[in-house]
Amino acid sequence: GAIIALHNNYEGGFSILSYTKGNYLENCAADVFFNPEMDPDNFVFVTDRRFFNFLKQRQINVVLQSPTAPDDGSLSVYCMHANIPYANIEAQHGHLDENYRMIVLVADMVEHIQRSLRRVLTKNR
Repeated sequence: GAIIALHNNYEGGFSILSYTKGNYLENCAADVFFNPEMDPDNFVFVTDRRFFNFLKQRQINVVLQSPTAPDDGSLSVYCMHANIPYANIEAQHGHLDENYRMIVLVADMVEHIQRSLRRVLTKNR
């Protein structure tokens, strides 16, 4: 399983750019993929490298949380320490189509990765 969270932000505030070099959340990110054709307010924040790679391959703005991110009491930090895959879909308020597209893609991602894991486990029996 995985935990999927949804959050809205507003134009010009918190975005994927907050995690890039020189910005205030830089130390919370192990990796950042920014597609300049996507609105920076629309992105997915993940704790699992497989999630990051899946979304990056599909040109979706994505941030991989750093294993050394400060423990601020957030669900993502808890999930990382508990080895629970986590994805937070961050979308600009009013961007309903993009929000829906990311929700469907993240649901497909979780299903795809779980199917892959089941195949590996079945082969190794």
